[in-house]
Amino acid sequence: MFVAFFIIWILLNGNIAIKTVLLGIAFSAILYAFACKFLDFSFKKDVRFIKNSFLFIAYGFVLLYNIFIANFKVMKVIIDPKDKPEPDIVHFKTEIKSSFIKALLANAITITPGTITVSIDADDVTVHCLKKKYMEGFKDALLYKILVRMDK
Repeated sequence: MFVAFFIIWILLNGNIAIKTVLLGIAFSAILYAFACKFLDFSFKKDVRFIKNSFLFIAYGFVLLYNIFIANFKVMKVIIDPKDKPEPDIVHFKTEIKSSFIKALLANAITITPGTITVSIDADDVTVHCLKKKYMEGFKDALLYKILVRMDK
């Protein structure tokens, strides 16, 4: 977070001079201390975020792939008269503890065509899906495994 504050400072100032750099370091340190004290940031969380950066990137690509594939599955249900929708509510338990990662899970499910997250209560996830088979094996899917790794 400190580095992000410093980079923003340099970008907003538009020049790199000794005075600008020293003031940027000072203001970035003050903002970082404020964020740690009042906004629940910590150096430990920053290190964890940097370690998980690769997983966040992988999560994005896997999510885009899943959305792409789901679009065709939903189009098939809409276009093919033989392929009827069979809406269902699916419940499953998750081992994810972090509320942020749970929010990523809920958003990933909701943004993927054919599925909507109804609720997440503690470790119970409720999903409405166009077809029950859309959620079968979800806990074995790469997207879910990435989220579990991000939570550790």
